[in-house]
Amino acid sequence: MNEKQFKTRAIVIGKRNWRAEALLFSLYTDSYGLIEVVAEGVLKIQSKLAGHLSSLGIVEVDFVQGKAFKKLTHAYLVEPYEIKDEADYTFVNIIFELLNKAMPAEEKNEFVWRLLTRVLPRGLGSAIEQKKLLLNMFALQLTQVLGYEVKTGNCARCGKELSAPYQFKFEEHGFVCLSCEKGGHVLSQNAYELLIALNKKDLQDLQARKEANEELYRFVERYLNYVFERKWGSWEMLNSE
Repeated sequence: MNEKQFKTRAIVIGKRNWRAEALLFSLYTDSYGLIEVVAEGVLKIQSKLAGHLSSLGIVEVDFVQGKAFKKLTHAYLVEPYEIKDEADYTFVNIIFELLNKAMPAEEKNEFVWRLLTRVLPRGLGSAIEQKKLLLNMFALQLTQVLGYEVKTGNCARCGKELSAPYQFKFEEHGFVCLSCEKGGHVLSQNAYELLIALNKKDLQDLQARKEANEELYRFVERYLNYVFERKWGSWEMLNSE
């Protein structure tokens, strides 16, 4: 009996050794979300799959569902992305770490696929500040999809319309007014307005003041650490580029 073939577009976001001459690949796909597939014989010199799976970009893949794991049967790189320097490599690692650690397995999400395939190539070859701006947007919109949206506009406790100073309370996932409490992580007016703009889902042309972008980048890192209860080592690495 022939096994049913599944076809999808994907980006390889991770891999690890899996038995002799086999690798286990993490893929983010347009049809199935985050999945893992086994590629057998991929470490052989003559393997036709190796080149298509080792390059960054959009890959067309076919796989079958085995008893324990999905097995890759075909892969073809259809849209390559070029990494030009160390900063590009760090940028890619940050995005892949977020997807691997934050996204639930095998849940299709068309918005996340579109976000990934627009942000990733846009950041490659760009300046550090543009990379940080794109990462701010990617992380904020990803957490929004996962149910951890940063609440803006009104006090997270009393509902009163907010005004400066903008105090963020992590346990509230939002900002609180001075009438409710004093303290918290304070954002400047420019950083607060940038946060609101990046929370939108229209992926508009991005522009920001450097100081506000840097301030928001530090805030987003803290928010990710809080929401997912872990440190994101790759996030800080971009500051050292």
